[in-house]
Amino acid sequence: MYSCEKCGKLRNGIKYCRVVELPEVLCIHLKRFRHDSMIYTKIGSYVSFPLVDLDMMPFIHKDCRDKVRSYDLFACIVHYGRAGSGHYVTYALNSLNQQWYEYDDENVRQVDATTVQNAEAYVLFYRKKEANISETYETIRHLLAKDQDYLLPFYISRSWINRFFYVAEPGPITNSDFLCKHGGVLPHHWSVINELVCPVPESVWQYLSEKYGGSPVCNILYPCRKCQLEDENLKCRQRSEKNKFLQVCAVVALFDCVIKLKRSEKDTDAIYALNPNWFRDWETFVCEKSSEPPGPISNAGISTTKNGVTRLLRRDCNNFQVSESIWNFLYSIYGGGPELVIRSNSTMNTDDQISLNNKPDVTFV
Repeated sequence: MYSCEKCGKLRNGIKYCRVVELPEVLCIHLKRFRHDSMIYTKIGSYVSFPLVDLDMMPFIHKDCRDKVRSYDLFACIVHYGRAGSGHYVTYALNSLNQQWYEYDDENVRQVDATTVQNAEAYVLFYRKKEANISETYETIRHLLAKDQDYLLPFYISRSWINRFFYVAEPGPITNSDFLCKHGGVLPHHWSVINELVCPVPESVWQYLSEKYGGSPVCNILYPCRKCQLEDENLKCRQRSEKNKFLQVCAVVALFDCVIKLKRSEKDTDAIYALNPNWFRDWETFVCEKSSEPPGPISNAGISTTKNGVTRLLRRDCNNFQVSESIWNFLYSIYGGGPELVIRSNSTMNTDDQISLNNKPDVTFV
């Protein structure tokens, strides 16, 4: 029985699964071991499986967009023995000579396909099979042989080339791996650009782009000056914010030392609550580990609403406590909020100190 989405009542039904997106490598784990409350046994039933042309068409969802839906077996794990003890052996297909081999610890020997077919399989590994890939390779070889003396190379992402050789559906050519929005090479890729691209004749580029699609076209490599200036400005901003933050922290620390020497809590700097997730994002940015600024300060995750006003610190939340100077510094750059004051800059009595240590809901001041 299950609850029907349409009528909202309990109905008899059949539960089944459908594959929305087919993987490049399909792993099928057969249930060889049965776990009962007190007994652990092995299921030795023979399960037949195809070595080639496993058709996934009956199992895919109607929204599946994969064009290649056929698989060939390239590896198989077999368990010999009983549930309590035994030994694992692997069969794998050598793609160079199309021969099967048995891997038994340090021992390797060639076996025929029938041995694999009759094995008591435990885990099966299938790879997507593209029907016309041999014709595609042959066409490219012909074009390369024809245009050996080309003078104007076209550049293709080496990452995409790897997918082309090892993946049944490589997708569109993605030269955006190394090109920026202005058409030049990304500054941080320029020093290793030869490792990121593969030069080909125009005929090969034309053939691959028509077959797989993709962009942008690239037949000249140059570092993008606009992106370089943007990177330099970004680094200046990151270092400036970090240095100013450290300066503010130093001033606050010096102020605290003076207060302790005077043994007075008058004019103590206020304490604000700050979302730790936002602060970590900002810290990652100014330490040049990310090029994305954190955006406006977001204290929504550590605040709660009362009487329509979001001005209370949640009792069960984790938060960073920062001085008023640090809060004002960050707020002047990023804005956001809401502003959550844990302690104002007025003199605290003993009850205030106890409340601060227990971290109750603190109203907006």
